[in-house]
Amino acid sequence: MVNQSDVLEALDLHPVAGSTAEGGYQLLPDGGLFHYPAPVSGTIGGREVLCVDAETQVRCHTGYELREKDRQDMARLRTRTGVELPGQCLASP
Repeated sequence: MVNQSDVLEALDLHPVAGSTAEGGYQLLPDGGLFHYPAPVSGTIGGREVLCVDAETQVRCHTGYELREKDRQDMARLRTRTGVELPGQCLASP
């Protein structure tokens, strides 16, 4: 999750079945499965939580038409983590 300010505005949850050692799978709307790697440690509101790594966040934002909000989220992720973004994840000019 990447929020727009220091105040938590939205939290995007994806139910995943698996383990913290090996990662897990999310059931997709089309019946397919998406594999998430083992979680990494992050913070929300100063509290440590398990979350997906930045590279997987980017991978989850490919393969569909992104909204401007998605591009803004990706820009914040790049600023905070240094992750490389594919062209479709860059903010519109």
